[in-house]
Formats: sequence, C-alpha cells, structure tokens
Amino acid sequence: MKLILDFDRVLFDHDALRAAMEQKSLAHLYAEPELWDHIHPSDFLYADVIPFLSSYKKADITIVSAYTARIGTNAEVYQKRKIVESGITDYVQDIVIMDGSKAPHVSASTADRAIFVDDKRTYVEEVFNLCTGVTAVQLLRPNAERAKNDVIGDVTLPIAVVHDLAELSAIIESL
Repeated sequence: MKLILDFDRVLFDHDALRAAMEQKSLAHLYAEPELWDHIHPSDFLYADVIPFLSSYKKADITIVSAYTARIGTNAEVYQKRKIVESGITDYVQDIVIMDGSKAPHVSASTADRAIFVDDKRTYVEEVFNLCTGVTAVQLLRPNAERAKNDVIGDVTLPIAVVHDLAELSAIIESL
C-alpha cells in the first residue's frame, strides 16, 4: 500500500518549531531557508515518526507538502530544506513540495491502493472526494494548534481521524 503523508503537524511539530523560534529570537526568519542554519529540523520530528516510517518500505512512502507562496518568495526552498534536513529522506521515496491543491499530486502518486494523511481537513476532504481508491485520514496531534482550530468540514463523510502514528498504523493494517 502506498502511503502519502503531509509533513507539518503529521511528521513535524510545527508548533514546537514556532515556540523555539520565539525563544531564540528567530521569528523574523519564518519561511526563510536561513532559519535552518540556526535550528535543526530533526529536533522537531514527533517521537513516533522514525519508528513508523522505518516499519514501511521506502518505495511505498511519498511526502506531499504544501508551501504558501504568499508568506514569502523563499517559502518553497524553506519547506524543501526543512524536509530534507529533518532526516526523513532515508525513509521516503519521493518528496513533492507544492502550492495549491494536493489532490492532483496525490492522484499522480497513487497505485492501486493508497492512504493519504494530512492534518488539514480541507486537503483530506478534497482527496476523499477526488481520488478514488485512496483512503483519506485526518491526523490531529493532541495539543497541536490545528487540532484546536481546524474547521470541521462535512461530518457526513466517512473520514477517520487519528491522533498519532500508532492509530494510523492500526488503520493501515486493517485495510
């Protein structure tokens, strides 16, 4: 089964990064690639990430991560450097950095069976609605800012919500 994973707030503790940036007076470097000269991205991977990724085949794992061009001209480079320097490239086959809709990238990355995991409900619903053969799952880490503030979309959709990668593994094993 193909795993298509978001990065921020699924594998990477974005909220802890923001707190560290504030503590170290580096907030002015948000979305600037130079931030990674001062802070190492691997320090912000959730504790369950490497055990989870290492339990699946590298060839089956793709990261599809969004950047937002409106936050700066270097946002794409910032995001790519964050992911590469986090150390997860040893565990994933492909990394797609994109702006806009994730559904076309998920569709292009899928084989017969796939699971897509994101913290942002709008992306999860979009993939659920547009990508047949893909199981869409929302991962809301406890205490993450997204978990506190995400807008619940169409509650009639049969989309699983998990809170960590162990819960996600259980879903994957059940498919």
